[in-house]
Amino acid sequence: MNTSLWSATAGRLKRRSARILAIITVVAVMGLVAGGLFYTHQQASAAGAGCDVSASQGTPTCTYHGLTAYANFDSLSADGCVDTYVGVLASQGFEQYPAFAISRGSGVQLDIGMYDNCNQVELLEAFGQADNVDFTIDKTLNTATLNATVTVTDYASPDQTTYPVTVNLTWQGYGAVTHTTMNSNQHTSAWTMNTHFNGDNRSADATGTVASATTANYISAPATTAYLENATGGEVYLTR
Repeated sequence: MNTSLWSATAGRLKRRSARILAIITVVAVMGLVAGGLFYTHQQASAAGAGCDVSASQGTPTCTYHGLTAYANFDSLSADGCVDTYVGVLASQGFEQYPAFAISRGSGVQLDIGMYDNCNQVELLEAFGQADNVDFTIDKTLNTATLNATVTVTDYASPDQTTYPVTVNLTWQGYGAVTHTTMNSNQHTSAWTMNTHFNGDNRSADATGTVASATTANYISAPATTAYLENATGGEVYLTR
């Protein structure tokens, strides 16, 4: 990544930090494993993406298994002014809370940002998610495809405009599969959270289109970061 693009990316992430709502532990783990950054708005809701035991209606435990494909795309306009970012995370699998039924299915989260570095203006900051999408991925982490329509909200617009975005992406895994096992213990005066993560991760190339009625394609090059993952884990959340 060149210096100007890195500077623009760092600035964008700093601006977004003020709008962080929640980051579930497994997403943070996956982001560290892949070397990518995503989920700057809210936690995942797609089945198989992970647990949010702190909001599980009093249920203090959760287990999950999920297959995940992630990609981010980052580019500058020809004049070097407009930085465009697209982040996509699709997953399928299940989550199980002991007090109620297993949640199964597929889902996707989409994050699109555009920033004019020359005029210091946020042009677009859109986020959305959709469930029960057309997402396929093989367990050996060779390929994945996603075809979905996601309704996003543009938080940079005065009236927070909502509109549909069509996502058609293909991932092709390459290189060795990396296995990661991680246990985390977090403590505060009010609660304790124990998290376990066990997953296989593989780098990937990702290409395709992310388009709206006004933009034919928000991505102009292959993904800057992409990976495929097959993971299991769980969380135990205890309050004091």
